[in-house]
Amino acid sequence: MSDVYPIFIAIAVVAGGALAATLAAFPLSKTISGVRGLKLASGASHIKSDALLLSQIAIDARSSKTVAFEDASNEVTDPFLREALLLAASRLDAETLRNLLVFILQEKKEQFEEAERFWSFTASTFSAWGMIGALLGLMLTASGSRFADSGLVIGVTSAALGILISQCLALPIAVRMNSRSKKALHRMRMIIEGLTSIKAGDVPHITETKLKIFSGLDGD
Repeated sequence: MSDVYPIFIAIAVVAGGALAATLAAFPLSKTISGVRGLKLASGASHIKSDALLLSQIAIDARSSKTVAFEDASNEVTDPFLREALLLAASRLDAETLRNLLVFILQEKKEQFEEAERFWSFTASTFSAWGMIGALLGLMLTASGSRFADSGLVIGVTSAALGILISQCLALPIAVRMNSRSKKALHRMRMIIEGLTSIKAGDVPHITETKLKIFSGLDGD
């Protein structure tokens, strides 16, 4: 057997088995959502700049709430903040606005948790299939057949590949995603608190104090 073939066999066993198990556990739509979650893992928190923006809106809203919200929505790119500002620009009262935004936040939280579960499962699956490949290689080596030498390569490559992808890629992504999702949800709660405070007619100083409490709790 060519020296390259055992490596290809090990890759096929580990990657093929792990991907098949992941797709069996997660529908294609959730798999795509999990991969898209990479954006969250690599994203940065903007809670302090958002707090400053909301503080300025609170001041501008003293003359016209609708205009202040609409003008601010044209300047932001974050989907949640933009949607929240557009809802705030409507004729919704503060309590209804809060309820709608909390519902949206809950959906986001479920998406984050699903993405984190996807990468945690992927990590454990690659680790397991790495061990399966190592066991297959050990069996070939112990068989004493002409594939004995290839079995050693398959076993070592499978174990190394499973550990590498599990511990150096998938698991760190899941851990980072957990940390980032907590910060993202904390930021969303700050936005909800700030906008409902403005909508309820609180003076800018009260709104700014609430925002400072939230932005001070952020870990960045």
